[in-house]
This record gives sequence, structure tokens and C-alpha cells, in this order.
Amino acid sequence: MSQYLFKHLDADSGLPIESPLSVENPGQSCTVSLLPVAGATAMQIGISGPGTAFRAEVPVPPGSDTPVVWHLELLASGKMRVHARGAEVVFLPATPEFEPAALIPGRAEEPVDLLLLVDATCRSSAGPGRPLRLGQGDASGLYPKLVAFAGGAAGSLAARFGCFAFSDSPLPDLAGGGDLSPGPLFQPSNLARDKGYRTPDDLGEALSKLKAASGLDWVDGLAEALAQARQWAGWRSQSRKIVLVCGDSPGHSVLHPAPAGCDLHARLHAVEEEALSLHEKGVEIATLFLGPETATPGTGDIIEHARQQYAQLASLPEWAWQEGNFHCGSAVAALHQRPKWLARGAAYGWKRS
Repeated sequence: MSQYLFKHLDADSGLPIESPLSVENPGQSCTVSLLPVAGATAMQIGISGPGTAFRAEVPVPPGSDTPVVWHLELLASGKMRVHARGAEVVFLPATPEFEPAALIPGRAEEPVDLLLLVDATCRSSAGPGRPLRLGQGDASGLYPKLVAFAGGAAGSLAARFGCFAFSDSPLPDLAGGGDLSPGPLFQPSNLARDKGYRTPDDLGEALSKLKAASGLDWVDGLAEALAQARQWAGWRSQSRKIVLVCGDSPGHSVLHPAPAGCDLHARLHAVEEEALSLHEKGVEIATLFLGPETATPGTGDIIEHARQQYAQLASLPEWAWQEGNFHCGSAVAALHQRPKWLARGAAYGWKRS
């Protein structure tokens, strides 16, 4: 049996395992075909053998089920040459910090914990301190849809619901009132003490009490809100955990920063880091983008940036909605069609049978 091994996922446990490569002597080569995991945006393969251990990674298009074909050749030096058809390969150390996050299992018949993460700076609101209006339609049009969505997502099992709004931190050197006063950063102020609600109607009442806020600049506290969501006291140990992000403001991103001049703050959190942290807690993310269908002059770049960020935040492409295509029944159906295993970011691949 070959001393050279490659790492992939076990179909039953969802955990990484090692299998031997079909190479033993220098000059020999082989191919390995692996299927991407739902939710993954990159695929890793781990290679180990006498005197060598590393990871190779290639990007995977969102929602792709096309196998990645890895070509491996054992060189005279004992090192392994690796390439993948049609993809640029990045090589990483075989150290723990580059290990992909564990998969979220799609268990049947789990009670649902659903946290609505609401952008209090939505541009359609009347002004800071007034009742928050979500979306481009009338003042109450979206709230009944969100309540119905919550009830449909919960199904027949005992559920728990939460409602959490975010704006942005004040700018220390900026004084003034009205739109220059962002209001509270979070509503409620501390999710770690908020255990949520037992019925969709109670959730609807909480939504109706939210107040609009000013975000001052274009980028708002979405990343900070995702960090707070991890601490929600309503998460139960044996439940399916879902965050639905509703809004039109992006958060701070390291991988895909906002256009120049859109963020006036120094940030401690990034949406990619916090989304991965939620995934590691077993939390799935869906998004509802409430920005305009068409950009207005001078705002096109930031609106498209926000739209793309909300799409990237969703755990699956089919869980990223916009106000115009958000239909409660189909959204709930998409949420219930969860995969057996769910990844975020990079993941090992499934070995083809």
C-alpha cells in the first residue's frame, strides 16, 4: 500500500479521513476526483507522505456540484506535484489554523431557533427614532411576511425566535442631532441576556417596536451584529440554528472591501470572520436584501457591493433573497430543503464512489 495519503470527507460521518494514493515510486502519477460540499466556496485536499505534508486549495463556484479533478505526480525528490484541471491551486501548510471548519449536519426533525438580524438604518425609514420601516413598500408590508416566514420555518416543533436590530457606532469627532445621531448600536442592547420569544406573534410585536437609526456612513454595524448573534441566549444545544439578515447596509469586509469613502470607522470585526464563527457554532445564515431593485445615480457601486455581500453571507445561494423575489412559501420550502452536510468557506471534498 502506498505511503502517500490524501485527505477527504467520510460520507457517513462528515469527518475528514485519509486514503492511500495510487503512487509509490517517483515518476508515477494519479488522479483523484472529489465532489464539493454544499455551501463550500473552496475545496481542499490534504497530502501527506514520507518527508511531505501540505494542503492544496482551489476555488469552487457557489452551488457547484461539479467534481474537482486533482492530478498528482510523485517527483524524484519525494515531493508531490499537484494541479487541478481549470483552476488555480493555492498551497497551504498542513497546520491546524488552515484546517477547514467542521460541517453542519442536516438532521431531520430538529426544533428551530430563528434570530432575525435587522438593519435599523434601512434607507426607506422615515428618520432616526421613528418606527423602523423595512423594505421599499408600505410601512407594514414586510413584517407580516417575516412573521409568516418564522412560523413556516419553525414547523410543528417548539421553536424559539429572536429579533435584533443594528445601526452603527457614532463618530467621535462628529457632533449634531437628527441624521447625525446614530441612536443605539443594538436593539436590544445585549443578546446574551435575551432568550427570545416562543411564538411568531410575539416576534411580530417585537419587530413593531424597533426604532429607525442613522448609520452615518454607508457601511454599518453588520459585522458587529453577527458577532453579537453568536452570543444570543436563545440558542439551544439540540436545535437547528438560523440567522436571517434583513437590510440594505453592508458590514465591514476584508476580502471584499466597500468602495473608497463608504466606511469612516476603524473596525474590529469583519463579516467573513463572524459568519465563519457562527458556522462553527452550528448556525446557518439566510439573507433578505432590502435595497432598491435599481441603483440611483451616485449610489450604484455601494448598492451592488451590499447586494453581493448579502448573497455571499447566505450559507447557500438559494437562501439569499431580495425583497422583490421574497415569497414566504418558496423561501420556507428552500430552507427546509437543507443538505445532509453544510460547509462554509473551504472544505474537503467527497470521494466519488
